[in-house]
Amino acid sequence: MIARLFQLLIGRTRSPLWIGALVLCASVAQTRGDEWRADRTFVATNATHVFVIGASQPQNNALPEVRFWVVETAKAMTGTMPESTYRLEPVLGEVGFALADAEVLRLLFSDLSLFRYHLENGSATDALFAQQSDLPPLAVAGDRAARICWFLVETDGLLDPSSTTQPTTSAPAKSDRPKARLSLLELKDGFWRRLAVPDALTKDGKSYTLAARDRRVALIVGGTQAPLRFATFGGDAWSAVDTVPNSAKAISLCAGFDKTQRLIVAIANADKADAPSQYERIRIAQQTADGWNTTSPMRDGSELLKLAAGSSSYAMVNDRLAVARVRDDGRIDFVMAPLTDDAVARFAPLSNEQEQKIGDEATTGEFLRTLIALGILTVVWSSRRNEILRRANLPAGFMPAPIWKRGVGALIDLAIPFAAWFLLLKWQDPKLFLELFNEPSGDPEMNERFESWWIVLVVLYGLNCFVWEALGHASMGKRVLNCRILSVDGSAATGRQLLVRNLVRVLVLSLQTPGIVATVMMMMLFTRNNQRIGDLAANTVVVHPIPKWMEEMDLYPPDRDDD
Repeated sequence: MIARLFQLLIGRTRSPLWIGALVLCASVAQTRGDEWRADRTFVATNATHVFVIGASQPQNNALPEVRFWVVETAKAMTGTMPESTYRLEPVLGEVGFALADAEVLRLLFSDLSLFRYHLENGSATDALFAQQSDLPPLAVAGDRAARICWFLVETDGLLDPSSTTQPTTSAPAKSDRPKARLSLLELKDGFWRRLAVPDALTKDGKSYTLAARDRRVALIVGGTQAPLRFATFGGDAWSAVDTVPNSAKAISLCAGFDKTQRLIVAIANADKADAPSQYERIRIAQQTADGWNTTSPMRDGSELLKLAAGSSSYAMVNDRLAVARVRDDGRIDFVMAPLTDDAVARFAPLSNEQEQKIGDEATTGEFLRTLIALGILTVVWSSRRNEILRRANLPAGFMPAPIWKRGVGALIDLAIPFAAWFLLLKWQDPKLFLELFNEPSGDPEMNERFESWWIVLVVLYGLNCFVWEALGHASMGKRVLNCRILSVDGSAATGRQLLVRNLVRVLVLSLQTPGIVATVMMMMLFTRNNQRIGDLAANTVVVHPIPKWMEEMDLYPPDRDDD
């Protein structure tokens, strides 16, 4: 346990100071020079998370850079914005579609490769969509509550099922080629299934939207002069084709199911039915027990909400509409708009700052702590130079305690504070407590919590030492090793001196590894009296009786003046 604690502490310090300085400069330059600009955006949701995906404009024949933002669904409902996470690192590729089932986010790229992204397990190649169809899908959806994904494709683009088992647990589709114009591909646990879509539903369709929840999928067809048509598939059968009222000459932006399995559709009028460039009069049509309710158009401030067709994306999240759009400056705006009459969409920009995994990033905090430790060493050296070079005026029979006794005594002093800290950590933060016994997850949040708890340990340690020293000029470890604290002039240390040396102890140890290194360097390399930084600040010295063998050999005469 103790070894694991120090592995966490020391494991973050891998570089000398000059490497830290170079990395810091490079990181600052990189931050200032980060000109990533979004060109397209996608939104995907499931029951636990909301994902926003942004893809940059391809430059110099290079693939677009794809970045991710994520927020827990419960937090998104209260206004928390999605943030980048090291768990979803930027990738290169031309994204065609984004969807999320109950467990993972999936991206389908322009080359028809399908990848899945898991917040805990990273990314991996998914079941091979390219072995099912040689054409991109018309619409996609992930089941919010089940490990099922749906792809609407043209039947003419379907490939003959392969008899070879596909990698990553993917198996060939079992059914024959459907007879309908459009087909629905179901991906469930790595296995494909092909379903025919009723031609009566898809006839003359120009836009298609899928929504899925609890193993039920809905297909909404629009883009015609008639109202939006829809039907649901569940239990191996399609429902009758129905229409969404008040949706003539409109298209469906996205759709979803509420908790009662009733359909919710975001509809909009488009400036062009076949190839719209802008969506206007965005409304919410919600299925009820008595029919349908349709809201008034959403607003963006005092104006009606208008969204560019090629640079905005939408998804239903419970009773909210998640909308992401690309601004003129390349940043992404995001909002969780309510599904109510006269709803106002209050967009806010997502941060382009990329969170990086601990161990892979230039730890600015470590660099700053090192600078502070070096600054303390410099100040102490310049202000206490004479005391550092002069032998302390100690009473007869005493000499400065050797470094090994100081170290062993410090470990003994740490025992009680560490036990209290250990129990407190287990009670207050069990997740971090378990982290001490396992491999580091690299989670920045865990790192921040560890740093906070490290401060708690240091304060408990300093308080314990001060109480013992105030009661008898020696901490518990010093008493065990027959050491005590004196002023450098040989008199008993005052309460003020004891307070100063322990305050400095807390300050230096709060710097973590750089503070510990600075303390050891001061004691081993600079001072004649084995004083740490706190001793020099308080004009104190830790002493112990001169061993008899040293007195007999006259190795440490206390009255010798070496000035």
